[in-house]
Amino acid sequence: MRVVERAANLRLWLAVAALGVMGCVTVVDVAMKYLLNQPVTSAFDLVETLLPAVIFHGLPATLLRRQNMSSTLSTMRPGCGASRCRWRLRTR
Repeated sequence: MRVVERAANLRLWLAVAALGVMGCVTVVDVAMKYLLNQPVTSAFDLVETLLPAVIFHGLPATLLRRQNMSSTLSTMRPGCGASRCRWRLRTR
């Protein structure tokens, strides 16, 4: 079982590295787009390619630890401003 745990941890670190690269490429792309008016040419393709790597490399470690993947962004309680904005979007 120890070999399986090490393999899962290795894949987890690959997912973390891919997520870091995705974040850095996105920041550099946006900065170059607005500051120099020359975005990174293949930033969208790179982020699109790394997204499955984040999911599928992070999944074995999550399942081995019997945990769940969750997104709290959609379940967080919004403040007053977000509620008003959401209400305005619904009424249009």
